[in-house]
Amino acid sequence: MTNPLKTNNSATINVVLNKTPIKRASTDWFVSADDKEKHQILARFENKLSSYIGLDEIKSLIKELYAWIYVNERRKEFGLRAPNKCCI
Repeated sequence: MTNPLKTNNSATINVVLNKTPIKRASTDWFVSADDKEKHQILARFENKLSSYIGLDEIKSLIKELYAWIYVNERRKEFGLRAPNKCCI
């Protein structure tokens, strides 16, 4: 979560001006029709969220949570260990 105003332990405030904008991920990275269908729930949810102004940190958090869940499900499919708790 990016915020131009950051505080640290010494109670000082650092302000960053003219920061280059962060490029947000989009759903156009899907390769095949199967991938599009598999991740359709995320695409629909992002579509609904896009109608709300602001909430950038929440939108980003939802994408991170979805990715965390998806990766852990894939790990389980391949017999790998997947953490039970999210660390986001």
